[in-house]
Amino acid sequence: MADPRMATPPVTDAARREAASHPGSWVYAIDPFFDSGERVPPYGIIGAWKVDNLGHITDEFKSNPNYRPSPRSLGMPDPTDAVDSAIQLAAAGYTDDSAVRDALLAATLFLVPDAEVVRTESQEIILAYTSTHHAPRSAPDLKSIQFKDLLSRLPCHAVIRLNHESSASAQIPIADLKRVEGA
Repeated sequence: MADPRMATPPVTDAARREAASHPGSWVYAIDPFFDSGERVPPYGIIGAWKVDNLGHITDEFKSNPNYRPSPRSLGMPDPTDAVDSAIQLAAAGYTDDSAVRDALLAATLFLVPDAEVVRTESQEIILAYTSTHHAPRSAPDLKSIQFKDLLSRLPCHAVIRLNHESSASAQIPIADLKRVEGA
């Protein structure tokens, strides 16, 4: 996939209207995650086109070196739930890991019975899904459980891997979650 930070976005009709009402200025290209009518953080601005004195957009486009493409601009599907949304936003650099932890602590997860734990030489990995949409298609049945109930039963040395086959996934040490939860 092409890096969305490097591509000049297409000029929209809204950008042309903005340019017509502001000759001799610059018109900003905003990541589609943001409503252009609201205040947009600097990392949500893709760049800007120069507008000539007649109100027409020129070929001159300056990319914003601080632009961070949103999950949508990175080609991620719409999130299925609050945890998936937090994972995507963290992956895009729009939030930090604490948002994922907070969403997870309030979530219902889905587990594949008898296949939820993977053991490697160095760790125990609990496979969990934030929505049935993320679970393997081959899973005949899924078990739903409140994460807070599951957390108390998990060993501190394990990690939980969320949505591991999705476009955005997360792996979090159980010890970190228990510290936050006070479990």
